[in-house]
Amino acid sequence: MGFQFDFFINVFREILPYFKYTILIAIAAFFLSIIFALIISTSMMLNIKGLSRFFKVYISFFRSTPLVSQLFFFYFGLPQIFPAISKLSSMTCLILILSLNEAAFMAEIIRGAFSSIPKGQLQAAKSIGMTTKQAMQHIMIPQVIRIALPGLSNSIICLTKGSAVGFTVGVMEMMTAAKIVTARTYRTMEVYVAVLFVYWAIVIVLTKFQSKLENTLNRGYI
Repeated sequence: MGFQFDFFINVFREILPYFKYTILIAIAAFFLSIIFALIISTSMMLNIKGLSRFFKVYISFFRSTPLVSQLFFFYFGLPQIFPAISKLSSMTCLILILSLNEAAFMAEIIRGAFSSIPKGQLQAAKSIGMTTKQAMQHIMIPQVIRIALPGLSNSIICLTKGSAVGFTVGVMEMMTAAKIVTARTYRTMEVYVAVLFVYWAIVIVLTKFQSKLENTLNRGYI
């Protein structure tokens, strides 16, 4: 059959309208996961009883099991026990699972950043009358974000690529659109090469943005 270049170009017209959903999923999951990760890593750093042990199990579970199996468990399995979950849309379920999964990795990145900051800074903040919350908000977390930025930036890339599993539960994003085009035309080579190029382009843009952001935040420390 050969590679049809004209068809290859037309594929972009069919999958690019769903680009916005891929980005929406990735951005929503990123902001949720960074909130979860900050809660997890802060609880572990402060060694809050009960929470610290629970989050260790949480991190172990989400880092050790495949993303697609987590999604299937949440989307197909849990509704049998908790019927209310079935009322959630497939996109909402995908965003939640991507967030919970990536938060486990982010939490370890942030915990490593916390560990790199001298503990004396927290003690010094308390000695001048700051509460633990104030010290974390104004002194520790700004430093942690700067140190953890390269790892956290990689997370948005992972989430963008991870959104592709949404086709398994019917979320309309680029991979789902590609599967529909393939089923209609049987032209797998052109369709998936086009998808690969789109994801590649997204990652290149995100990588350049990451580099500029790092340079901006590190400017005051050089």
